[in-house]
Amino acid sequence: MRLHYSSTFTLSILMTSLVSCYCSSGTEIMALSNHVPNGYLSTNHYSFATNQTELYVREHPANTTTEGSIQAGIKVGSEPRSVVVNPITNTIYVANYLSNTISVLDGKNMDQVRDTIKVGRSPAGLAIDPARNLVYVSNERLNSVSVIDGRTNQVKNSFTVGLSPTSIGINPITNRIYVISSLTHSVTIIEGETYNVVKMLTVGDSPSALGINPVTNTIYVANKDSNTTTVIDGRLNSVVTNIPVGHSPYSVGINPKTNEIYVTNRGFPIDGVITTVTDSMSVSVIDGGTNKVIKTLSVGKSPEGIAVDPNKGTIFVANSGSYSVSILEGSADYFQILAKVNLVSENFTNLPQVYNLATYIAVNPETNKAYVTNEDADVVSVLNINYSTLKHFGSVTEANQHKILVTGKIVPSQIRQPGTTLPGILVGNAPHGIAVDYSTNLIYVTNQESDSISVIDGTTRSLVNRNIPVGTFPHVVAVNPITNKIYVTNWGTIDINSSTVSVIDGRTNRVIAQVPTGNSPHSVVINPKTNLAYVSNEDDNTVSVIDGSTYKVLKTIKVGKSPEEAAINTRTNLIYFTNADDNTVSVIDGSTYKVLKTIKVGNSPADIAVNEASNLIYVANQDDDTVSVINGSKALGTIIGTISSGSQPHGEAYNQCTNKLYVSNVGSNTVTVLNATTQSPIGTVLIGDPNLADDFDFASHIAVNPNDNLVYVTSQDANAITIINGTTNRVIGQN
Repeated sequence: MRLHYSSTFTLSILMTSLVSCYCSSGTEIMALSNHVPNGYLSTNHYSFATNQTELYVREHPANTTTEGSIQAGIKVGSEPRSVVVNPITNTIYVANYLSNTISVLDGKNMDQVRDTIKVGRSPAGLAIDPARNLVYVSNERLNSVSVIDGRTNQVKNSFTVGLSPTSIGINPITNRIYVISSLTHSVTIIEGETYNVVKMLTVGDSPSALGINPVTNTIYVANKDSNTTTVIDGRLNSVVTNIPVGHSPYSVGINPKTNEIYVTNRGFPIDGVITTVTDSMSVSVIDGGTNKVIKTLSVGKSPEGIAVDPNKGTIFVANSGSYSVSILEGSADYFQILAKVNLVSENFTNLPQVYNLATYIAVNPETNKAYVTNEDADVVSVLNINYSTLKHFGSVTEANQHKILVTGKIVPSQIRQPGTTLPGILVGNAPHGIAVDYSTNLIYVTNQESDSISVIDGTTRSLVNRNIPVGTFPHVVAVNPITNKIYVTNWGTIDINSSTVSVIDGRTNRVIAQVPTGNSPHSVVINPKTNLAYVSNEDDNTVSVIDGSTYKVLKTIKVGKSPEEAAINTRTNLIYFTNADDNTVSVIDGSTYKVLKTIKVGNSPADIAVNEASNLIYVANQDDDTVSVINGSKALGTIIGTISSGSQPHGEAYNQCTNKLYVSNVGSNTVTVLNATTQSPIGTVLIGDPNLADDFDFASHIAVNPNDNLVYVTSQDANAITIINGTTNRVIGQN
């Protein structure tokens, strides 16, 4: 192949620069010759990168390290995804998906952020042409590509591409740009001089990333939902074959020197359940000559990003499920693990795999540094690759980790809810129910999968107690502020029918009673004036009345089908229960323990809240996307209005001081703020990425403290609590 370049570039520099022109996208990096994904290549370095990020970036120089210390990561924009390196200029580019910006890091000056470039909406992928000093950014929600001049850090051009462009790559030798569209399962080929579309090729299902070998002019596409890698001939612009790899292939790395292709198999299906060790912890090695998988390498959990240094034969893998980086070396004959670097402090190693704390990675072979994006901490970690000592590390320990991890240890205060721009207080696994003790300003949270209660100090917004053991699958919590007792329903599981309510002493944070109830106790509500607790037993269609002095059941009341949530008007001593399976609300007299009325409401009524001042009752109808408003005075319950909410309203809380009703919507990961007088929406607060609504629950139950006007929302799939300022309707800590 004859190359036509300016005489100012030697072939070596050209290869270096063109190796660094690779692809990136909502996936990982691919290395071209001697490059780690998103990295660059030296004489034989090729790299490709991908990713997305978010809103708001501030300059934050990387801290220098001292012997035995590891500094915090480099603060970039929100949800950093892709990362690439220009080895010629020693400049690092990070795509911030939620900030709509690119952070520019100066590799010559402590890797500090020296510039922030505004690009299109949701920058997902990055590719770099080091020789021409151009950076390409795919803007996923703008269906465009921005072209950045690396000399000025200015957007010099942009062009439109297909739907939802994610990963992007460039072959600097042919000056062809390749852009993935995951929605149309295609790759668009673009001429780099004119930005004209050359051809569009159909690949596998849900392509996530691509890598380019400029030496062979071959493009490799990881197809997440097909479990294949598509091979494209760059000369003929045609698909050659589809190679079966592991489960959910996510990113591609390339060593042009050995013509080996590395594909990470994330093994993280939609339901979040990893099926096998092989699926979730492997890298497929493909022989570029035969297009066959010749080896499967074991790495950390749910590997995403990958980068290759072809000069040294080193492979870097970002393990999103174990928050670590695996460093390997190898050839066609053998592979060995050199080290595994942990990015998260020890007390957070049990975070759910929904967190993205080690996603994309890029390498600068000239400086022996690797850069790792941590999406849910909004930071970049920096690894210093000292090859003279690396081979003796084996498994990196706290004592020697500082020799590799220069900056970027992730600490609790940096971790926010995944898939969002929101910070959160981390609690136990799968938090669901939440209640506030107004007298102590303590917040109690049920952790369903931890079988525990977490306690948060509302004044300091810090965790007081992460783990008070209770029964099986604790669901809802209620507080009696007069007696300082906390009641927890232990809902149980398919295998374990707990059928109890745990009573906790708020002074000692210890369980002082386990009260037997009916089957599958779902919700609990307390009348502090009478010191009685009312528990809905979902599988018995009953309500248990518990004496708060003796912790014994006084009465069992028959109600509708599948009673779930409860609310009480302490002024009238009426208790309301939603019956999910017959779309009704049962009204119980707290003095006689009789059902006074059954009210028909919307489909699948979930939570219920009471406005004692106006005697109005609000019912969230999960399958109707509405809230029913009931007048509690007229004939013990007449529906007087219906309010639209977000998708699948589930939780409710009323602030009597501000007369605002808050509704958490599990289908849209939002909180709707309503004026309780006019019964009209006055605001919507985003709790999670609405694009993840079908898979992740970031807005489950909700509680409010009227004394300080703070609203607390449980994010079940983030193991976190989000706090909303009731005055501004903004999440506290949100950029």
